[in-house]
Amino acid sequence: MRLLTVRHVTIYRYSEPVGLGEHRMMFRPRESHDLRLIKTRLNIMPKPKHLRWLHDVFDNSVAVATFSGRTSELRFEVLSRLNMWKRRSPTTRSIPTQRPIRSPTRAMTGPTLLAL
Repeated sequence: MRLLTVRHVTIYRYSEPVGLGEHRMMFRPRESHDLRLIKTRLNIMPKPKHLRWLHDVFDNSVAVATFSGRTSELRFEVLSRLNMWKRRSPTTRSIPTQRPIRSPTRAMTGPTLLAL
């Protein structure tokens, strides 16, 4: 098992102050059989007026932020701590020898069928 820290920063800069619309963000890693989210922190500047979380049809966590006022910079910073289990490499296994399938009473005619 490995402990990972992932930091993601996105910054938008505008030449003059702008009003921001609704923003939908998918920064939170999705957990799986080999990945567990320990902690995540989302910082948004300027601070949103409202922030809510929802799940989309694929079970992704989606943050929805709405803003008031105007700004010349929008910044998203996400810090996530994860446990990741090492994937096992495929194991080698013996493959049975291919042999013709025969009927108990007579040999097959036509194309030879092979058993795996």
